[in-house]
Amino acid sequence: MSATDLPFLVAAGIEKSYRQGDTLTPVLCGIDLTLERGETLALLGVSGTGKSTLLNILGGIETPDGGTLSVAGTPLGRDSEALARHRRHRIGFVFQFYNLLPGLTALENVLSGLEALGPLAKDALGRAEEALAAVGLADRRDAFPAELSGGQQQRVAIARALVKEAPLVLADEPTGSLDPHTGEQVLSLLLERCRAARSALVVVTHNRAVAQRAERVVSLVEGRIEVTV
Repeated sequence: MSATDLPFLVAAGIEKSYRQGDTLTPVLCGIDLTLERGETLALLGVSGTGKSTLLNILGGIETPDGGTLSVAGTPLGRDSEALARHRRHRIGFVFQFYNLLPGLTALENVLSGLEALGPLAKDALGRAEEALAAVGLADRRDAFPAELSGGQQQRVAIARALVKEAPLVLADEPTGSLDPHTGEQVLSLLLERCRAARSALVVVTHNRAVAQRAERVVSLVEGRIEVTV
């Protein structure tokens, strides 16, 4: 069986706890999750259920206390260099509060998504301009984040996540800080662009209406997968 025939990402028995003083609080309690190439998946649950922690583990930002994470059949392990390569080459992040660099223009923020890959390619500027145009912000390329609305900032964040054409996009409450109308526009754009790029997408949300836009929904309750819809 070739690597392309295997699930893109497999999490098996993922456990994570956090210590505060003498208290150890379990957050993830044996999570098993499989993600196919190009699939859209929603992680649904209220605050405190471990959604963002699981997303960070899938993206190599955090390491689990137990369990394994495999990509195309190869265990990722806990090596810092391997995790950094995973983040650089396989992952595009979309954060709830955008995480744009305030001193950079919209175009420069999108370009920063390519810098993680190493020396900028000759076509980097063209790719960044195309990504901004794809999210409808070609005319705002020279605007700084403070000059953009919340929806525009999130669209810049989406362009930054997609510009490196990573096979997996992780979005943490991408509509949580937006009004319903703008949130719907941003979500539709994110789904559309990921499908066009054939990128798998994992969306963390507490909103069932948002979750139902994904192909598959996984509910997390107190650190455990309870329901798959």
